[in-house]
Amino acid sequence: YLLKYIQEDKLNYSIIPGIPAFIAAGTLGKKPIIEGDGSIKIIACPESVDEIMSILKDKGTLVLMKLSRIKNWDSFFEELSVPFIYAERVGTKEQFFTSNSKDIIGRRIPYFSVLIIYSNN
Repeated sequence: YLLKYIQEDKLNYSIIPGIPAFIAAGTLGKKPIIEGDGSIKIIACPESVDEIMSILKDKGTLVLMKLSRIKNWDSFFEELSVPFIYAERVGTKEQFFTSNSKDIIGRRIPYFSVLIIYSNN
């Protein structure tokens, strides 16, 4: 979102590509984000747990980022029955990673978080 302001002000800039957090999180789980002819959906700021549950009805990999927008994650993780990778602050000293719901229930979900849900099995 900052790029448009930089361009409007005609500032000099360079874009340096990085590794997206969800790709880095996938490597922590040692599981491909997607395989073969599977599908993937990426949502930067999910609106609600209901929205996520609706999308999970489709087969494929669902990537959710910036999870702090939703406050009631405990019941979601208690009911989640498909494999997932949850990570926060990927690539920093505060990095946390799990694929076990029990590790997340009761945890404060920060802005820099990512959830990869594998609903294609």
